[in-house]
Order: sequence, then C-alpha cells, then structure tokens
Amino acid sequence: VNPKQDSMASTKEQQECFEAFDSNNDGRLNQEEAATAVRALCRNPTEKELSGVMNTLPGELDFNQFTKLVSAAFPKPEQQDGDLRKLMQMLDHDDNGKVSEAELRQLLITVGDPLSHQEMDLLFEEVAVDDLGFLRGDELVERLVHAHTV
Repeated sequence: VNPKQDSMASTKEQQECFEAFDSNNDGRLNQEEAATAVRALCRNPTEKELSGVMNTLPGELDFNQFTKLVSAAFPKPEQQDGDLRKLMQMLDHDDNGKVSEAELRQLLITVGDPLSHQEMDLLFEEVAVDDLGFLRGDELVERLVHAHTV
C-alpha cells in the first residue's frame, strides 16, 4: 500500500465522492453535503473540528475547496481505536467485556458531539444486545472503527 494513498483519498476518489454528494449537480457542495462526503472518505472529524475548518471556507464548496477540506488533519476512525477501547473498559464495571446499552446511550447523548436517538438506534442495530441490556464493548469498537474503513 502506498503510504500517501493510505493517508488520504486519491483525487479520483475525492472527485467521485464529490460528484456523488453534489445532489443538484451544480458543481458545489453545501456544508452539510461536504461534511457527509468527508466522512464517506473515511475521515472522522468531530463537529467542532469540522466547523473550525468549514468556517475558513465559503458557504458552498467547489471541488478545489472540497479537496482542501478533505486534506485537513481529521482523524481516521482506526486512529481512535485505542481511545474507544479505553472507554469500553471504563464502562465495563464487572470486567467481563460487556457494557450497559442504557449507560452507553446516556453517554452518547450527553458527552462530546451528541448522537441523535436515530443515530444511536442505527449504531445499536449493528451489535448484539443481550436480554439483560448488555453488549460486548470490543464488538462495538470493531463495528465503529473497522466496519466502514477502506
């Protein structure tokens, strides 16, 4: 694997992504489309990181401006693996690899960039929750970090 390719989507991938999210085919992405497109290219910025870069760009982005956005130093999901595993360990009160779905849901709506209830429902569809309301923390991390990486 070419290290440069690994660290950033190719120009062709960026162009394809730009065109896919340019819903009205005007050669521009609004900020919401651009944010979704960045995440589709396996970047995982927080809302704060994203808005910090977006504030330096115009309201709608052409392809060249979009490439500047993509090249920002946003973390890739796999770079967040260790932090997520530490979080799962902190939530694993019985040291059995399981975390409470209810506790995790509460955390996800109150800390950092809160998820909507719909986003959480989609997330929890991806992992098995047992009859007692617990899920395997490592399984959740795998889904979050590795399921959508290229």
